[in-house]
Amino acid sequence: MLRLVFLVTIFSVFLLIGYVMVGSLPGATITMSKLSKIQTVSIFPEGWAFFTKDPQEEDYLLFQADEQTGNFINVISPTSSPGNAFGLNRVSRLQSQELGSGIHHIRDSSWLDIKGDLTANTLLIRDMKPIAIPIRSQRPYFEGTYILQKIRPIPWAWAKSFNEKNRKSKICKIEFKKLPHKAG
Repeated sequence: MLRLVFLVTIFSVFLLIGYVMVGSLPGATITMSKLSKIQTVSIFPEGWAFFTKDPQEEDYLLFQADEQTGNFINVISPTSSPGNAFGLNRVSRLQSQELGSGIHHIRDSSWLDIKGDLTANTLLIRDMKPIAIPIRSQRPYFEGTYILQKIRPIPWAWAKSFNEKNRKSKICKIEFKKLPHKAG
């Protein structure tokens, strides 16, 4: 009996993975109805993209300067952190989505190359002119001035021996501004 339960469980997992794969692919030999695809995407929003993301793709980190200490506070905590209930709280996903909608307002020439962490570049950051990012949301997560950092992840094989002082990244200062409401 235990062997049968084990086989059924393994078969179900493979069937579920196959179903998600077929539902995520735009053109596949095996087709699904539109309703089935919508149901699959609503249950598994990442779909197969989770497994196909480039591990060297640059990350965007959003920081706010702490006036009292002079430190920079990471505003968006990782989804898997305890503060986000290990992924159950979706606030960080919504924050990332709001940030992502504003990133396209930043030109490539607006990014400044730095070496080391933000604290080592405090004087440079202070003198930067902020780029205005319009807020379209009624209840935005961000308002005011922030530092946006674009940084490549450190390969896991180098993580223990990597010196953070030598890490290169790009930064820009942004200011989220709420758009005036249109009458009518």
